[in-house]
Formats: sequence, C-alpha cells, structure tokens
Amino acid sequence: MRQELEEIVCYIHSHTPTAAEYIQLAEEATELAHAALKVARALRRESPTPVSVVEAMNAAAEEYSDVITVALVTGIQPESKLIANKLMRWASRIEAAEEGKR
Repeated sequence: MRQELEEIVCYIHSHTPTAAEYIQLAEEATELAHAALKVARALRRESPTPVSVVEAMNAAAEEYSDVITVALVTGIQPESKLIANKLMRWASRIEAAEEGKR
C-alpha cells in the first residue's frame, strides 16, 4: 500500500505545477487555521458556534490531514531537530510563566 501511495504522490507532483502545489498548501493551511479557531470557540463557549467540540476537533483533524497530504506532494518534510527545539522553547516559556506566578 505504501508503494502505491508513493506512486500516487509522484504522479500528482509530476502533473501539478509547483506554484499550484504551494497555493493548495496555503489554502489547506488557512482552512486548518479556521478549524483550529472553531475548536477554540467551541471550547470557550464565548462566541456561539453551531458545532460541538467533538465536531470541531474532527474537522480540525481532517484539515490537518489535508495539509499533510499537500505537504507530501510538495516534498516538504518535517525537521526533527527543528521540532525538538520548538518544543523545548515552548516548555521553557511555560516554565518561565509558572515561575512568574510564584
């Protein structure tokens, strides 16, 4: 199955202009951002939304999958070291905020 999916990704990439791939990526990322905001609205209940938290989270997961799908086609790969550094910075900011509360 993995081989078949790789072939499909190559097929799509070879038949889609690079600019169009990045336009698609931007559109999907925008939809993910909107879905994430909808989750926050559903969680906070400060601004009414017709979807439940679960529905909003499911929509966000679908949009995230769309972003990953297009990223595969563009050839963008996650950078493990970059992700590790970002996680450490995030944790440091939380720790600093916690220390500021003491």
